[in-house]
Amino acid sequence: MERMAPNPTFVSESEALQSALRATGYSVRHVAVDEFELSLPLWCSVRVAVGSDGLRLEPRFGVVRRSVAIVLTYAVLGLAALAGAARGQFGIWALVLSLAVVWDACRYIMTQRTMSAVREAHRTSSVKSAPVGGCAEPSNEA
Repeated sequence: MERMAPNPTFVSESEALQSALRATGYSVRHVAVDEFELSLPLWCSVRVAVGSDGLRLEPRFGVVRRSVAIVLTYAVLGLAALAGAARGQFGIWALVLSLAVVWDACRYIMTQRTMSAVREAHRTSSVKSAPVGGCAEPSNEA
């Protein structure tokens, strides 16, 4: 059996998507074969995986998923506010809790906007790589 050399001009779907996102100004960090991460300000990021099952997006705050980070933030701040209220210092904890809400709202909007941009770039690259004439099967007519 003859071994074929890899095609140096072949660009995977993940690499094409990474290039498109870099061109729009995103900071892209390679994670695995078909997985990369878009680094964003305010300690957040979006992990992107492109595979046979399609596009998978995971918003992250710090090192954990966004949903876990939000639950942990409000659980800890809620307990701290209760402890502060027990000592008569509820005002400062109310301010800290309000700032945390604004902080997480900004990060939530930023990751949602980035995921929308990734979906659009993926859709655009999929349209460009589609065969001419659509997805029709070749006919066997003679």
